[in-house]
Amino acid sequence: LDAHEATGDHAYFGRAVELARFLIDRFADKEGGGFFDVWDQTEDLGRLGERQKPAPDNAVCAEVFIRLHHLTREDAYLETARTTLEAFAGAHPQMGYFASAYARQADTLLNPPAVVNIVGDMASAAPLHRAALSLDVPSRVVQVLDPARHAERLAALYLPAEPSPAAYVCLGTMCS
Repeated sequence: LDAHEATGDHAYFGRAVELARFLIDRFADKEGGGFFDVWDQTEDLGRLGERQKPAPDNAVCAEVFIRLHHLTREDAYLETARTTLEAFAGAHPQMGYFASAYARQADTLLNPPAVVNIVGDMASAAPLHRAALSLDVPSRVVQVLDPARHAERLAALYLPAEPSPAAYVCLGTMCS
């Protein structure tokens, strides 16, 4: 997702979605929420036979799903992030400084980041893209959507294809 945001290359986005599906399919704790550190078909080789759910790793997973939600507005991603964070809600006081990653994602879940959707081809949108990446805010999500190639994503985000290039700064479902 970082590569997608920094370069505007949607191949990275597709790969992130593919990896997120794999993560849910093979590592998710369907009953307790969160993600295990080894997949569901690991041989019982020493400690690999003991599936654990490390809080710092799960905080990274929550960040991925929160960002995917803001890039797509798909509620399933947000629900995955929520259940991941809820799995550790009672444990955070004992986590010490490891709770910082958990707390940051819990804050991001409750207080959505600024999302900058830039509509235009990468060549014409480059100045807006650079400006969006330089925003000095604690949390932000940036993506470039080419109207010729990403009409479906634009429709899902309720963004117009014209004018182009244009930047839409969104907080939750409110954009300007």
